[in-house]
Amino acid sequence: YGVATALQYVHDLGIVHRDVKPANILIAVTNDGLTVNSKLGDFGIASIGNAQAIPDEDFVTGTVAYLSPEQARGEEVGPASDVYSLGLVILQCLTAELAFPGPAQHSAMARLINDPEIPDFVPDKWRILLRAMTSREPGDRPDIHDVAIAMGQLSFTESGQHKSPPI
Repeated sequence: YGVATALQYVHDLGIVHRDVKPANILIAVTNDGLTVNSKLGDFGIASIGNAQAIPDEDFVTGTVAYLSPEQARGEEVGPASDVYSLGLVILQCLTAELAFPGPAQHSAMARLINDPEIPDFVPDKWRILLRAMTSREPGDRPDIHDVAIAMGQLSFTESGQHKSPPI
C-alpha cells in the first residue's frame, strides 16, 4: 500500500519510476515496532513524463525480472509500466517466486506472450487486482490511484482477519 501511494504521489507530479522492484522498496519500522511503512527509493532511471525507448536493441532500462511488456519491447514507458512492475512485486510477495524466472532474455520475452501465473491459493480479490495490474496492454491496467485504493482496502481488511477475537 505504501509503495502504491508513493507511486500515486510521483505519478501526480508527472514522474515515472521505471524500476519498481523489491530492492527499491525500503521498509521502515516505528520505534515501538508495531507499524511498518514501505517507501519507494532509487529514482536513478526515473523520467519526467513518458520515456521514449532507448534506440539500442542490446540495452534495456529497468530490471528484467520486473519489466513491463512495453519496456521489454523497447516502447514508450509511462505510469502504466510502474503499475505492471508493482503487480509483479506483489505477486512475488504472495508466492515467494518470480513471475518470469530464467535468463534475462527469456524472462523479458516471456511476458510478451504470457500473463504471469497467479496461483489458486492467492485470495480472489488479490487475483483480480493482480490480473488487471499485469495486463499485457498498458491501456488495460488500472490507474495507480485505483490500485492504491484497492490495495488499501485489501490490506486493511486482511490485517483485521488475522487478529484474535476479543476476550
